[in-house]
Amino acid sequence: MTRSPPEQVVTPGGERPVARGRIVRALAFGAVALTILLITVGGLVTNTDSGLACPDWPTCFGTPFPKLVGGVLMEHGHRYLATAVGFLCVLLVIASHWKRPASMLGSLAISMPLILIGGSWAGYAKHYEGAVPALAAVLVLLGYITGLFYVFRARGAARHAEAALLLVITQGLLGGATVMYQLPVTILILHLATSMLFLGVLTALAARLSPIRFAVPLEGTRKTSMLPLALGLVYGQILLGASVRHTGAGLVCTGWLCRGALWPLQAHPAVHLHETHRYFALVAGSLAAHAGLTGRKNALRAGDRVSAALGAGLPLLVLTQISLGIATIWTLKDIWAVTAHLFVAALILASLTWMWARDVQARELAEGKSLAEGKSQTISAQRSQTISDDRSQTISPAPERA
Repeated sequence: MTRSPPEQVVTPGGERPVARGRIVRALAFGAVALTILLITVGGLVTNTDSGLACPDWPTCFGTPFPKLVGGVLMEHGHRYLATAVGFLCVLLVIASHWKRPASMLGSLAISMPLILIGGSWAGYAKHYEGAVPALAAVLVLLGYITGLFYVFRARGAARHAEAALLLVITQGLLGGATVMYQLPVTILILHLATSMLFLGVLTALAARLSPIRFAVPLEGTRKTSMLPLALGLVYGQILLGASVRHTGAGLVCTGWLCRGALWPLQAHPAVHLHETHRYFALVAGSLAAHAGLTGRKNALRAGDRVSAALGAGLPLLVLTQISLGIATIWTLKDIWAVTAHLFVAALILASLTWMWARDVQARELAEGKSLAEGKSQTISAQRSQTISDDRSQTISPAPERA
């Protein structure tokens, strides 16, 4: 009976992760799960029209602990949940820099305080004075410049953790801006776009920190992958859905055909936006399902059972998502249908991100093995040639004397 090779943790480039162990992985998985819940609750805030239940930000009616009833429970509860996600991101940054504590000071002691102080000041001034102070905006800008510097400076898991922390802070500021500026459509769409990007970064981090078992050689796997293309199209489809939701175009078409045509020519732009979302769903969904099934084959060959299971489940998620889109129209945007539609979209994006991160991880390890084997063969050949030259010099006859 042949034993499977031992599990090993790899990171981009074949490096061992700076922060290893069950605690770090638990933090990453906990942040992913909590982020999906946060996105879903954010959908409930929108779907219950609770976005302005708290008229100020970051406080609610002037206090961080208001009475949680009605819309305030939805809106401020959403803020509490976002704070918990941010706290997990801080712990991830600390864990990823555990062996180099000085490296975490830039983001935790400089970037994050600058952004939070500047953003909170801006929110308070906008609500009570009607304008954002220039110095508050400067503090936020300096915080982002510093944060980006430390993101690009970090490596491996630390870079993912630094990027996640910067994104969750951005998500909080955009949430505050939706309140300060009375729910503008552009900021609402950016709010969802950032949340999905944040989910993708956390999912990639969790995938990179997880053990991966290689049951067979990876040299036979396909060199090309449709996962990144499918992921990009799904992300674009989510943004289209956000545009439909926040521009009020969700019910401009209530039948299989929109106003009796496949594409009404003389119609309001909202109709065209709605139809684009419908047709693009078929393209993005088909590619996501195909990429999932293709990625499943490669995952099985690499012994990655989690990615294989996600790949098998992607077609089902796509069919569920399309069904929920239809149910959203048939129920005239029932709150549970619309919220479930957003929840499944987050699951599809997270599944594709996980599979892509693991696929890249596997390919990098395979390439590292190939390079190592190539170097080993070269060194062996050089040694053999050296030994052969030494032997030929030893047994060669001495030159005759004149």
